Amino acid sequence: MRLIFILRECTIQAGYTAHIRSFEGKPLVTFGSKRFKVVVAMLVLYIVWGTTYLAIKVGLDAGLPPALFAGVRQIPAAAIMFGLAVLSRKSLRVNPRDLRTSVIVGLLLIVGGQYFTFLAEQTVPSGISALIVALLPLWIALAESAFPDMQRPGPLGWLGLAVGFAGLGILMSIAKSRRLVQG
Repeated sequence: MRLIFILRECTIQAGYTAHIRSFEGKPLVTFGSKRFKVVVAMLVLYIVWGTTYLAIKVGLDAGLPPALFAGVRQIPAAAIMFGLAVLSRKSLRVNPRDLRTSVIVGLLLIVGGQYFTFLAEQTVPSGISALIVALLPLWIALAESAFPDMQRPGPLGWLGLAVGFAGLGILMSIAKSRRLVQG
């Protein structure tokens, strides 16, 4: 699998089949294929996740209270997830043990993670907030390595974390140099 997609041409053929071709002319992504779905899912993820912190900052700058804004923001997400669960036609019953675990994790994620991010963005720039949250995979990998029964990242996982961490360092150094230039 290629990690870098080189866009040479995008053609729409009869039957609404889209191909993104490499320089060799072989299709890299075909509309409806598993790879196409992964590419689209990643693009949606990048756009939604990438604009989250900016949207938080815009809402807070507009005067929305952090707790209300953080809570109301969860309603569409819950509606979408519930709709997908209903469409899957699987049972929505949850046993008490799983419900308890879900409530604990949900409270920690939504209150501990999201709400405190909303509070922090009242004083911290949204870009710095996003970079701090982007360090989460590194912290999780380090925590998993500290406990004996956890699944530790393999060499490729550590390489990916190192590349991601280096990318964050580059972004932070660019931001710092811009601040120095702008005074």
